Amino acid sequence: MSLENFYFVPFPSRIKASDTYSLGATTKYDCPGQIGRMTRRQLIVTNLSATLDIKIRTANSINLMTVFPRTALTVVSTDDLNVYNPNGSAIDVEICEVMHDEGFMGGDGPGSRGSLTAGGSNWGAHGFTGGSGSTSGPSRGTR
Repeated sequence: MSLENFYFVPFPSRIKASDTYSLGATTKYDCPGQIGRMTRRQLIVTNLSATLDIKIRTANSINLMTVFPRTALTVVSTDDLNVYNPNGSAIDVEICEVMHDEGFMGGDGPGSRGSLTAGGSNWGAHGFTGGSGSTSGPSRGTR
């Protein structure tokens, strides 16, 4: 059997979804590229508004892309980004991030998550817990 018959996935992936989120007027939703040992590979933003645009911006607030009404946009990037509502009223959005769990490097394995640490104030805001409210990082099977 040759090697081209194998597909190697370097790290397990986790989907981190916001559900429907009301993004307030002139506010942003931060999407850090790194949370502990979790690295975001894709950001998928769906604008549920029928009339208003939203922006995907860099960490230093430079507009990167516009998400038009009733559309979705995917960004493949590990950079820190944010979803910004430049309008005077709230907009419903859905934000999904595909995170790669790089905690398996260096001998870590499933269930061996003690060395994974919280990535700062956005850790809990993005739905990651280590179980029982812990901020020690996600355990296998949790967001």
